[in-house]
Amino acid sequence: MSYMLHYDGEPELVLSFMLSGDDLDPVLITEMLGHEPDEAWKKGDPWREEPGSRLRRRPPHMFGRWAILPRCSRHDPFETQVTQLLEQLEALPPVLAELTRTYTATISVGYASGEENIQFWLDNSAMQRLARLNLAIWFDIYATANASDDGNTEDT
Repeated sequence: MSYMLHYDGEPELVLSFMLSGDDLDPVLITEMLGHEPDEAWKKGDPWREEPGSRLRRRPPHMFGRWAILPRCSRHDPFETQVTQLLEQLEALPPVLAELTRTYTATISVGYASGEENIQFWLDNSAMQRLARLNLAIWFDIYATANASDDGNTEDT
């Protein structure tokens, strides 16, 4: 699975839980949690080249990372994806709490859309669940420009 967004007219939303840090060892994290990550690397590991990617020859990873994504579609609503990801995290062993204090722990939200008005909502229950897991949430929003009749683009 990849975090990369490919906006093609339908909004895309990618959530990811990430542990990151200079000394993070993804093999150790996997053993401690008993759960395979969707993406993982150690600081200094080379980037894995994505088929068809335009990016070439990147420097090695600057930090270690261990990440999982929700098991639903990237077209599902934000609330559905947050709930699903929180359920996955809450099912992990209690050692997760120690790991979220040892490493940087975030839920990353990537969103690509042609919409002019972009909104996300977290209810009190979701915010309490995030706090219990010691998680921050980070939003990365890509609002694409719409083409106007004269060929210019309008800001969205």
